[in-house]
Amino acid sequence: GSHCRARLADGAGKILGHGETGPANARIGLDKLRSVLMEACERAFTQAGLTANATERVSAGFGIAGISRPGVREGLADLNLPFARVRWDTDAAIANLGAHAGEDGATLILGTGSIAYVKANGVWQPVQATYVKDGGVWSPINGSFAPVFTTVSGYWGTDPRGY
Repeated sequence: GSHCRARLADGAGKILGHGETGPANARIGLDKLRSVLMEACERAFTQAGLTANATERVSAGFGIAGISRPGVREGLADLNLPFARVRWDTDAAIANLGAHAGEDGATLILGTGSIAYVKANGVWQPVQATYVKDGGVWSPINGSFAPVFTTVSGYWGTDPRGY
């Protein structure tokens, strides 16, 4: 959510180009989000030596922080991006995919926002992250653990049941 990275790869997974821009999340507004996403993609296409009209032959997958907020998925579907196919998911799902190359694994993202994601036996599962400090359990407020980052003591835990 705090920055956007695009990676262009061919069908065999060979990386052809990279692009990076600033914040890309649901909180910046859908028009701004579209602009940031397209800028990152254009940079990746430029690095690969491709023109913008090449998007018509490309399938794109985007991981968006805040996609679970009411109305965001529907709004993203209306962005009319120029790609052959578009798939939207959470930033955690994309991080998990990148970290574990599509295999089973877990990812915990902590920052201004937070999300935990597990892929087990081929099934994607969001989980609730909690923080234990001074005998108390903290859960994120609107996905943010920012209030607990003022201390260095405590233990992180996740529970796939959402507790």
